[in-house]
Amino acid sequence: MAEKQTARKNNWEQKYNNLVKAYVELYFPLCTCFINEIIPRIDKAQFDLMCSKYSLDAELVLALISKLGKKLGSANENRQENSKTKEQRNEDSENEDINPDYKVGYKHPPKHTRFQKGDKGNPKGRKPKKGKSAHDLLSEELDKKITIQKDGKRKSMYKRDVIAKNIIHQLSTGKPVILQNNTFSRKELNYSNKSVKNIHYGDILINYPVNLNCQTCEIPNINQDIDLSKYKSSSYLQNGDVIFADTAEDETVGKVCELYNVQEKMLSGLHTIPCRPKFNFASKYLGYFLNSNLYHNQLLPLITGIKVSSVSKSSIKTTEIYYPCLEEQEKIAGFLSKVDELINECEGEVKDLEEQKKGLMQKIFSQQIRFKDSNNNPYPDWEEHCINEFIISLKSGLSRELQNEDIGIPVIRANNTYNGIVGGNDIKYWYKKDPKGTNIDNYVLDDGDILINFINSLPRMGEAAIYTNFLNRPCIYTTNLLRLKLNNKLNYKYFFYYTKTSEYINYIKAITKLAVNQASFTTVDFKNMKLLLPCLEEQEKIAKVLSKIDELIEEKKALLSDWQQFKKGLLQQMFV
Repeated sequence: MAEKQTARKNNWEQKYNNLVKAYVELYFPLCTCFINEIIPRIDKAQFDLMCSKYSLDAELVLALISKLGKKLGSANENRQENSKTKEQRNEDSENEDINPDYKVGYKHPPKHTRFQKGDKGNPKGRKPKKGKSAHDLLSEELDKKITIQKDGKRKSMYKRDVIAKNIIHQLSTGKPVILQNNTFSRKELNYSNKSVKNIHYGDILINYPVNLNCQTCEIPNINQDIDLSKYKSSSYLQNGDVIFADTAEDETVGKVCELYNVQEKMLSGLHTIPCRPKFNFASKYLGYFLNSNLYHNQLLPLITGIKVSSVSKSSIKTTEIYYPCLEEQEKIAGFLSKVDELINECEGEVKDLEEQKKGLMQKIFSQQIRFKDSNNNPYPDWEEHCINEFIISLKSGLSRELQNEDIGIPVIRANNTYNGIVGGNDIKYWYKKDPKGTNIDNYVLDDGDILINFINSLPRMGEAAIYTNFLNRPCIYTTNLLRLKLNNKLNYKYFFYYTKTSEYINYIKAITKLAVNQASFTTVDFKNMKLLLPCLEEQEKIAKVLSKIDELIEEKKALLSDWQQFKKGLLQQMFV
């Protein structure tokens, strides 16, 4: 069956090829003149021989040639008719009435419908060509190709494709519109007279969360005597607006607050860049995204300045915002908000405990609260003493050019003392055997030693911290710290808590001498300090109570730190 189909196909291909060859050799020459006159002159034997040569049916060929001849003959008549002169056509028209054979028809119109001599078929003239429509011009322009550079490679694209990609990119990145801000300083703001509120960059960096509830957070007012007429209505902030802090002393520059619950007139202030999204995002989503590492890492290369870091409006315009669908935005923002609520709850508990401790200390050291002995009898009255009565040693540390590398022994500096605790990761080192011959053993710290800042900035003067061997290896201390060792008549923890009282702080201020870059006091002045002391047993009870509160505070701070780390991990996973 397949062989028959193949043979039939080959037979048809052969006939087609022969017909083409015959057309070229036979039909084409005949088409150059009126074929009806030439056919009778063809020699019959020659014609049959040519048909036989190409295996063609002579009658079929004659039928085709005859049909072609009629078409050519009709075309020849049309050419002859068209070749008539104007005079001949006029003569035909004049003879219409006297020529009984004249028939009205194609190219033979009735006389009464013909144009008269001197008349024009289009008196108004030819209509001017219509110009291309705007749609056609735009289509032609969009269909042109241009060369672009993408990922370091040159690529040819239609203009319509380039424009479409840019529009989609702008919509997908969701870049906000930058609003007008003001330059009012703190002196031009207040918290008492109600007026237009103002977001200051310092509050964004320190006081405000990433999502700012404008009804619960304390926001300053602009002084009422300041003219605000130059600020357009569109400059006033609304729900969903985000505000960048464009200046800071470190890489915190670029911190953002998203506003919600805005119910009063509000402007964006000094060193801020207020932005309004081009379309709606889920509430609080931008607050979380714009403070994530994914976005902040875009800002880091754009930060300028040495002592003070800043980021410009034009730089922010080059950054990109990534976001899922609105429903997923809401889920992300909702979940992170729940975590923030837990963090805020822990922060509140820490703050409450610290306030309770502060109030308790004021009552203890003012003797409003007194303790009793095991027999429920009151302790003796407090007595005034000089601190020098209890000092075993008061000595400053070693002054050397410390090293970052571990070359022998860790050195505790003022940077390692904070909020009564000695610790931190920024540890410097010195040789165990001092190249200048000093005996390093004289500076090795013991548990319970009190380190006091006596050469530092004015706010840190007199700050005390209790040393514990947190590195599990011997440590020494540097020259801007005093190491205080007390005898067993004065509880070292009691004295540490005493350094938090207003009496101690005021005494340190009185003996401090200011210099150009720092302040200091002498050991002689420190030793002359007078203080009221309870008996040793009451000192120990006071220290024990306050230590328990400190333990609770540290537990809450540890829990707070865990939640903060958990949130940080979530942000890294959600915004990758």
